[in-house]
This record gives sequence, structure tokens and C-alpha cells, in this order.
Amino acid sequence: MRAIKAIIITAIVCWAASPLLAQGDPNNITVLPINFDVPSEDIITEAYFYDWWLINLQADQQISVTMTGQEGLEPLVGILDPNRTLVERSGDGAANATVGLTYTATESGEYTIVATRVGNADGTSVGTYTVTVTDVSSNTISDPYREVTFDCMGEDVPNALTIEILDDKQDDAPEQFVSVSVYGLAGLQPALRTTVEFDFDPFFDQFCTNGERIGAGDRLQLPGGDEITWEAGVPRTNFQDINDLDRIQLNIAAMNGTSGTYVVVINGLTIERDGDRDLVEIGLGPLAQAESVLVYAVADKSTRLDSSVVQIDQGTNAVWVCDDAGSRDCADVPSIEGFAWYSAEHDTTINGGRLDAGIRLTPNSPDKQQVLLTSFDGRTYGDYAIVIIGQFPQRDAE
Repeated sequence: MRAIKAIIITAIVCWAASPLLAQGDPNNITVLPINFDVPSEDIITEAYFYDWWLINLQADQQISVTMTGQEGLEPLVGILDPNRTLVERSGDGAANATVGLTYTATESGEYTIVATRVGNADGTSVGTYTVTVTDVSSNTISDPYREVTFDCMGEDVPNALTIEILDDKQDDAPEQFVSVSVYGLAGLQPALRTTVEFDFDPFFDQFCTNGERIGAGDRLQLPGGDEITWEAGVPRTNFQDINDLDRIQLNIAAMNGTSGTYVVVINGLTIERDGDRDLVEIGLGPLAQAESVLVYAVADKSTRLDSSVVQIDQGTNAVWVCDDAGSRDCADVPSIEGFAWYSAEHDTTINGGRLDAGIRLTPNSPDKQQVLLTSFDGRTYGDYAIVIIGQFPQRDAE
């Protein structure tokens, strides 16, 4: 995604940064939840000199943050409170050094760990780094798979799934209007947080919705199940010309402590000619680690597209390819035949078929897993939708 033009048809809340840790052009910044005791890695470059790691803290909760620079990076780490005000920072680090800080939260909410370099915008060092957050409130060892929460419309909600949509289309690729809809079954009340990064303006947009302002009338049917019509709204966001967006990150969460099945429909994507492909990175939330997640590429039946899904293990570089879900090498992935979805807002229908590809993401780690969506032989093409089906378990009683 190289050029940029986007119309977000939803309420948008813009974040302001602390003047002490000023923002630059944030095209390639990281804005992700971070788990306790799980080292997270990224890179500081000349243009993109900071990253934001998001973590939910309770009042009086104490954390320790360490950041280690590599490849010549002079590390500097700070903390922004829920109002995006700088409340703590480390000392300046030498090249490849480790810096750290300890902080006690003054209020409950979502805090931001800012990983940057000495000098911030005026600094010159670049390189990779590792940042780790540890809960030091007690002597017990933190569980890296415990829930990670963020604020959505005034409620702390646990993250079930992180989806990052990337794209390698050229600037002159046809425009795509993409909609993202999230449905909760078996009692789940879903929420959708969207982060969009732009390369033509020095800011990014982030907003969260639980569907209260979205119209009703959508219909959904899972294979072998009954059709369900939504009389209340569903969390949804829309994008005009996804090819022009630098990055889209979606976080699927559960409102009001609910549990159950979630279904995500990302409709309006296109596989162009000549072996085009779309890249999606998917991370399972800590509480959702016990369950596998099904990811399908459902082709528009009016096109010639024979979809294929490829999973890449970032640790081992192992590759799994699925052409037709439910058959041959994809026998462990249920077929999506019998799936049906209708969007009342866009008057759009998609239907699953026996030739649609799918893959099962098994519980692994908090790290994101790479999924390529393309055509089976590189010669067919057309529109398609990504359908993701997963479970969010019951939260432990407080």
C-alpha cells in the first residue's frame, strides 16, 4: 500500500502525542498491545523513530520496562498515561545498551510504552530493539497468556484477535471499497477497534465501536447452522480504496465480560491478475490461545477466482498451503460450503463454496502469524472476502 487516500465512514478519534516524545511521520510505527513478560521486537529507522506498545494497567499496579538496543541503536523508553501525557522515562542509553524504568499506575486505563531513541526526532541512531514489560506488583510470576485489554467506549475489553492487513498492490491498482463486520454468537458481544495509518499526513487514526450506531438487518449463516438476522447493530468499519492505505490494524474484543463465537467478515478484497496476493498478519489474544482460529478466502462466485491460503511460520519459515478447505491436504479445515452473509448496509451477499480455501491457525504464541491470500495457480483472479471464525472463552471471575 503505497499511495494514500481514505474515507473512514465511522466516528474517528485522533490521538495526540506528548510533546516530550514528539511524533514524526508514523507510516511504519508499531501500535500494538504488548503482553507481560513477552519480549517484543521492532526497528527504529531514520524516518520512523518511535513505536507505541499498548498495555492496560490498574490503579497502583507497578510495572518494570526494559529496552535493549541492537545494531547501534541508542535506546530510550517512556510511558504515556491514559491521557497520552508523558509520566516516566528512562535515562539515555548508549549504543546497544539496555535502559529501564519502574512505574506505578496512578489510575486504571490504557497506558502506552513509547520505544524510541536518544534525541527522539533529533536523534541519529537506528537499529532493532527489544522491549519487555514485567508486572512487579507482587512476587508471583506474570502469565504471558493472561488477558490483554484496551479501552472501548469507556469499557476495558479483552483482546481476542489482532488482524493487520497489508498489501503489495501498485499505485495504479483499481480502487477497492472494503467493509469489516464483526458478529458475536452464543452470547458474545463483540467490539471492533480500528487503527489506520496514513503516509500523506503525520498522524494515524484510531477508533472503537460496539455496533450501537450501526444499522440492523444483517444476516449470517454458518455451515450446518440456521440463518441469524441481526435486529441490533453490529460493529463495522468501512474503507474507501484500501490499496491507498499504509496499514490497517483490527482488534476484535469481547464487551461486558461475554464469551462465545466471533465471526469477522472482511469483504471487498481483490486478487488481480499475474499472481497477485494479499498479506494478513493475525495474532490470537492471550485468553483465546486455547482455541484454534479458522481463516477462509471466500471467492465471489461471479468471478473465476480459485482461492488459495498460505500460512507462514515466522519462526521456522515452514509453509502450509490450502486450496480447497475440507479436502486433500486441508482435510483438518472444515469446508466453508453453506456459509452465507448479507450486509444490509451495503446490500451485499457472499456465499461459501467447496472450492474456497481455508486454514486453521492453531494456538501457538502471542506472536502474529502470517497468512497469504492468493489464487491457486496464479492465473485465476477476482473479488473475495476473508472470513475468520474463532472462540473467546469465559473470563475468570474477579
